[in-house]
Amino acid sequence: MDAKIPGTGRFGLMNQRGRREVYSDQDRYFQKLKRKQNAKKVLRNLHAGGEEQRYKAIEVVASSYPVSSLCKLFKVSRSGYYVYLKRKRDKEAASLISQVYVRYEGKYGYRQIQLFLWHDNGVWMNHKKVLRLMQKLGIQAKTHRKRRVNVTYQAGERVVENLLNRNFTAEKPN
Repeated sequence: MDAKIPGTGRFGLMNQRGRREVYSDQDRYFQKLKRKQNAKKVLRNLHAGGEEQRYKAIEVVASSYPVSSLCKLFKVSRSGYYVYLKRKRDKEAASLISQVYVRYEGKYGYRQIQLFLWHDNGVWMNHKKVLRLMQKLGIQAKTHRKRRVNVTYQAGERVVENLLNRNFTAEKPN
């Protein structure tokens, strides 16, 4: 056994109270501890930069190490990491949506844009997500409404000339 690994004593693995415990899968446990130490060596200066830099570093190493242990190592929340990933995916999706919107000159709404994303780019996206991102970007379909001619005339303009010279004055009420 490796004496450099903390928690290992002369007689094997020790629990927090200092008692010897026998784990059925000790090799896996040692590999996990060595991976954690290697991660610290590889990712020096863990807390430098903001949270975004930490999330980027976690994203780079996430394929080799468990995300939960990396988040503990970087002292960030796991949910925060997944929110970062969602935000990143939404940025990519928003750029695709705006490209399709510009390509079709803003004629179509979220339903058609969803179909064009599938047909043109091969990207399937839920229509609710397309709608949400379009609202966030502030884009919507251009609608053409019928023009209704609503002309108001002055009373004097609508009166026609008296061509027959008839008398339209009443002498008494009916």
